[in-house]
Amino acid sequence: MLSKIKRSYGLATMVNHYEEHDHPLHSHVMPVYQTTSFGFKDMQEAEETFSGLNKENFVYTRGRNPNAISLAKKIAMLEGIDLIRAEPDKEPEEIVGAHCAASGMGAIAAMVFSLLKSGDHIVTHTSLYSGTHKLFTEICPRMGITVSIVDSADVAVWEKTLDDNPATRLVYVETPSNPRIELYDLSALATLAHDHDAWIAVDNTAATPYHQRPLTLGCDLVIHSSTKFLNGHGVALGGVVVSRHPEFVDFWGQLGQTAMEFGATPSPSDCWLTSMGLKTFALRMERHAANAMAVAQFLEGHAKIREVLYPGLASNPFHELAKRQMLNGFGSFMSFEVAGDKGAAHRLIEALSLPTIAISFGSTDSVIQIPASMTHSGITAADRASAGISDNLVRFCVGIEDIADVLDDFDQALGAV
Repeated sequence: MLSKIKRSYGLATMVNHYEEHDHPLHSHVMPVYQTTSFGFKDMQEAEETFSGLNKENFVYTRGRNPNAISLAKKIAMLEGIDLIRAEPDKEPEEIVGAHCAASGMGAIAAMVFSLLKSGDHIVTHTSLYSGTHKLFTEICPRMGITVSIVDSADVAVWEKTLDDNPATRLVYVETPSNPRIELYDLSALATLAHDHDAWIAVDNTAATPYHQRPLTLGCDLVIHSSTKFLNGHGVALGGVVVSRHPEFVDFWGQLGQTAMEFGATPSPSDCWLTSMGLKTFALRMERHAANAMAVAQFLEGHAKIREVLYPGLASNPFHELAKRQMLNGFGSFMSFEVAGDKGAAHRLIEALSLPTIAISFGSTDSVIQIPASMTHSGITAADRASAGISDNLVRFCVGIEDIADVLDDFDQALGAV
């Protein structure tokens, strides 16, 4: 229930008040329900719960837990805020739903295997998170689910692929993509998918609903690794599926039941930590985006950098699409190619003082890595080449540090290359 919360509130207000006014004992912050099981006052209540007559009671944390339910509602509100504002006579839960999982990959797997069956087809693209790429190219085919991989952002190429694969039931898009930071026209692809009797799912981890809202653009499903920007502090694993089809992601729906039986369940404490992280979400994303633009502009003008991949730059081929599709800036996520060979890229990141060399991103501090040597090293060299992932491509997610310190650090490190 929205209670006293106005739908017109901005994201910073919403994440601090929605789902935060009705806690037991008037607790100012939601308690952590760190328990495996929930009891019943008598056998009548137990029978009503197990028969499905009472669907509100909690039974076992692998299925439902108050912390997971609350977090799902918050993230659904963030992703679906435009849809919710457009239908003021309906409760948010009637318009948008969400289901939390133990990780981003847990969310993707639960979505795929609850939506698809043997004989169905997926259409996706080359530059994907490595775990998603492996799921689609190695695991799905073993289950009889075939996949087409499009090596283009051109909508006409996607249309032909869909025409050639009438069994397509899912179009899956990561935008901005990881690690090439490519953008895809979500409105156009949503129309194409629906014209071909398919749903479209979007991994919105890199952009977040602060910068991009795929449901507003007509998409059916949104995926997050909440480990990243939603949590924002690198202290909790998590994933979530959000949908404009709330009955699909509800605990009693296809995805909810599939996720429970797969055991893709987040811990109550991780859900609580992510809820706490969301309280500073809007502030963090604003600073992330401002810092990223400054770093991208600095690197673009440097002789030792071959190419900067950031949609906020006017020179970027996706800049016009980014201006139409994204909000409040262009995010924190960028990649760049260091001039020279693999060794030059290694020397650069080892000379930097501030960023941590690590594979995750979305924390308050800057994180840097070389995908070919780290996150995407398990993908064949041919697949990396097809996706444009060179040995000296660096992925950088700038934190919320003082930007002068970040730029000074890059300036001294580039001197070592």
